[in-house]
Amino acid sequence: MIARRLALLLLPRRLWFALRSVHRAWIGKLSEIWHRRLRARLGGTVQSGPFRGMRYVEEAVGSAFLPKLLGTYELELHPVFEKLSKREFGLVVDVGAAEGWYAAGSARLWPSARVVAFEAEAKGRLLCEKLAARNGASGRVEVRGFANLPAFRAILDGPGTARALVIMDVEGAEIALLDPAEVPALSRATILVECHDEEGNPIAATLRTRFASTHEVEIIPSRTRSVADFPLADRPPLGWNAPLLAAMTEHRPRRMEWLAMFPRTVAEKGEKP
Repeated sequence: MIARRLALLLLPRRLWFALRSVHRAWIGKLSEIWHRRLRARLGGTVQSGPFRGMRYVEEAVGSAFLPKLLGTYELELHPVFEKLSKREFGLVVDVGAAEGWYAAGSARLWPSARVVAFEAEAKGRLLCEKLAARNGASGRVEVRGFANLPAFRAILDGPGTARALVIMDVEGAEIALLDPAEVPALSRATILVECHDEEGNPIAATLRTRFASTHEVEIIPSRTRSVADFPLADRPPLGWNAPLLAAMTEHRPRRMEWLAMFPRTVAEKGEKP
């Protein structure tokens, strides 16, 4: 900070901005090189978190790729999955599955569960099928297209859905799908939803109200990553943390939050209902 102030005082303004541009370009190039080397060292395997050991596909759809290989993607939810892992689910419904991070990960966590992945983009569906196959779950992960209300309701109203987990990230459409008046089976499902609030459209508050009588609702805010979150011993040289932090960045346009909603009628393993 002191060096920067001295440079501003002593250097001509144009020269200062020129040097700053060169410095940023140099830093960006070095970060890019380190990220390529990091990706090569990871070998396509998730390194940490609830899906550690999952063999991943070569790209992500609609989200950052490196955080998934590192296992830090949506690390705010790691404690939730630790809690969920103590429960049995016969059905997992992933709406907005993209390339299958949660669909294939859930198939690993609950080997006896049926997993249904809804994804609107054709590229995402192909990658989701590939990811499931790569992790030995192609026979249990059913990849489907756009999740309209009738299709969503039909899955949750079907047989074997008494213990269902719904994972949802649909950029605002959650308000239409997560309606127990339209889908009564939601009243007994465990729900993990990313909320996309906008001005005049308080989705999280609306969902909390809808499920207040049937669920315990936990609010999980997003947060920035820190050096302590990096799961590997391999670090950039000379304590240089910028590329390390960039590797975990998820490029979210704003802070947001998830709701983890647990039905009051479901007991954890080992608990009496």
